[in-house]
Amino acid sequence: MEWKVVVANTGEDSIGIIDLQKKYACEIISIISFLKKENDLNIYLDNYQLGPYDLCLSSYKDKIYLANAYDNSIFKIDIYNKKIDDILAVGRFPSCVRVYDELIFVSNSDSNSVSIIDEKSFKLIENIQVGENPEDIEIDRISKKIYIANNNGHSISVIDLKKDNIEKIKLDKNPIRICLEDESIYMLSRFNNGTLNNSNFSVLNIKDFNIVKSIDIKGIFNNMIKINNKDIVYITSLENGYLNKIDIKNGKIVSNKYIGGMPNKMLWIAPNILFITNISQKNITIFDTIEGKIIKNLEVGSEPNGLIIF
Repeated sequence: MEWKVVVANTGEDSIGIIDLQKKYACEIISIISFLKKENDLNIYLDNYQLGPYDLCLSSYKDKIYLANAYDNSIFKIDIYNKKIDDILAVGRFPSCVRVYDELIFVSNSDSNSVSIIDEKSFKLIENIQVGENPEDIEIDRISKKIYIANNNGHSISVIDLKKDNIEKIKLDKNPIRICLEDESIYMLSRFNNGTLNNSNFSVLNIKDFNIVKSIDIKGIFNNMIKINNKDIVYITSLENGYLNKIDIKNGKIVSNKYIGGMPNKMLWIAPNILFITNISQKNITIFDTIEGKIIKNLEVGSEPNGLIIF
């Protein structure tokens, strides 16, 4: 099977397609060129910036949904034929897009809302108000609950699809990224101690939302990824260009590697490869988690953000 990684380049309205079987060969494709394919959209975007920011695969793995932060829209892309099938307006600054049970969920950071879209018809079902500046979305597929990290709202909103209601987990910190695994919520947050902005990594019990582990970290960190079924989390810092490794069990940072620039979002490919977007250096850092070293810095386009594998 051919495996490829797709990255959204916010700064130049393009996507990069990286071929994992061909020594990370990267093809950069302008999104505008997708619109020039034959379709019924009739949209003209000359001198207009879309801001592709995040992306995810469709339920059937044959399409890509692309969130455009500056255009306030979601594109449905046929990645194999390199054309856009449909476009849908959502809220302001869509920052995260996820799919579950033939529904598309989009966090609209500047609208304090989540858009819910019917995947089959690609039509908006509703916009749900959540906390301030929602940014990250995680899905509990067993309980059918959608968790939204409210980046400036000291809370996590929880949409219960079974009960058709929404509740809020109140926090004393601002969650930036969340991850669900087994009975836990893993959370990267920021907090102000009165003089400095610092960060925190916490583990919450998913049943009662009590904090069972808390690690304060000096500095401002912006992204997190948990390695599946391991007590290991990696966090990146736009502030100083470092990738830090946290041992959850021991409750401390066990290594920090200088990546340079502004490392941001991450994608883990088992057993040992970590892709890290670098928004100031127009590249992706490919990092070996076992060897603890950089394999390659791959140029992919201006201001790379969201990553997926297909």
